[in-house]
This record gives sequence, structure tokens and C-alpha cells, in this order.
Amino acid sequence: MRIPGRVTLVPRDEVDSTNDCVMALAGDGAPDWTVVQAGRQRSGRGSHGRAWQSPAGNLYLSVLLRTRKTGKPQLSLVAALAVADAVNDLVPAVPVTLKWPNDVLLAGGKVSGILLETSGGVVVIGTGINIAHAPARTSYAATWIDHWRSEPASIEEVRNRFLAALARRVDTWTGHGFEPLRLAWVDRAHRLGDPVEVTENGSDRVSGGFGGLDREGCMLLTLSDGRARSIRSGTVRYLGEESA
Repeated sequence: MRIPGRVTLVPRDEVDSTNDCVMALAGDGAPDWTVVQAGRQRSGRGSHGRAWQSPAGNLYLSVLLRTRKTGKPQLSLVAALAVADAVNDLVPAVPVTLKWPNDVLLAGGKVSGILLETSGGVVVIGTGINIAHAPARTSYAATWIDHWRSEPASIEEVRNRFLAALARRVDTWTGHGFEPLRLAWVDRAHRLGDPVEVTENGSDRVSGGFGGLDREGCMLLTLSDGRARSIRSGTVRYLGEESA
């Protein structure tokens, strides 16, 4: 599979952060769909400022989108769907699920995380996908694509499949709205209906049953009194799992 024609690829051997590189290029007038891919990141980061381990062998890239549509939380879910599409193509016999708000799971282990950052009309989608290995000694289960394949997948193949899927999913989002993507995300949702605890604003905690997504892409919680509550951002802990 080839890289989509709309993409301007900027390869780098090593950077501090691909998101930071793309944001700097955006400030210099880089076009829509500029993509920075790095072999390593010295200061990769995930959600809530957590460090993202970035040794060679996995995929680390960030995509520049110039859009007038609001990016959060919908676009991070769109990107997660694209990662799931790519991973499913590469390991079709293994279940791929989505953990709100920004994780992709392969056989229940985290295989990818997404960091969305915005500035004005610029949206940067940062993605790390575990291909050759996964980080050790994490508070959550992690896995990698090659663990589930008889032959290793190349970084270029994973990249091209992800970017092609992202282009398709973004076209759906811009052309038809979020609803078809919301339904597709819920269809892949990790542990839909199970009890979760969400920490908002660093300390406020609320518990309920995971009820899917509302029409804005927020997490729906069913509270103990039966009311529904929308969660726009937060750290989620599923019963029996550590937060990721």
C-alpha cells in the first residue's frame, strides 16, 4: 500500500517530539497533511503529560490538519478508528478494541496511544504504534503487532495503512459528520457497559457504567441513580484494570 498522495512526509531520524516538530512547521506555513515521522523520540509524551517510551522499531508520527471544525474530542476518536483499521488489517484474527479516550487495544493490550494538540485552526494528531516491541514495567498491559504475526510488519507498511485509513476516516468526518464514526467507535468499544471510575480535573472522581459516546464524542456514564452524564476529558479506570 502506498502513502496517500495528499501527504507531505518529513522523515527524521530522531526528534524531541513529532508533535512539536509539526506544530513548528505549521507556524512556518506547512501545508495540510504534513506528516513528521521519527525513528526515535527523545521526549515523546502521551495524554496528561505522561512520557511515551520511543525506542527504534515502532512507528512515531504526527499529522498536521488545518480545519475549521472543532477537533476535540471527536478527532482523537476518528484517529483511534484509523489506527484500529490499520492494526486489524495486519492482524485480522486478533480482536482490536478502543479504550476511551485515546487508546487502541490489541487482544486487550495497549498497542497505540494518540495525543491531539490544537492551536487556532491547526490540529496535530500524534500517534505511536507498537510494532516490534512494547514498553516493559507499565501500569497497564501492553502489546505489539509483531507478537501476533508470523512475519514482522515493516514500519512503512504500518504507516501507510494508518495514513490511508486516517484519510478515509477524516473524509467521512468532514463530509458526513461524526455520527457514522461514533457508531463505528462504539462498535469497537472496550468493555461497553462495564463499571468505570473517571478522574476529572486531576482529582474529581465519578463512577458509573460505560454507556458509549454522546453525539459530541464525550464518554457517557450511567450513574447509580440512572441519570446519564457526559465526560469530556479525564483519566478512566475500568474495573480490574489500571488507567493507561
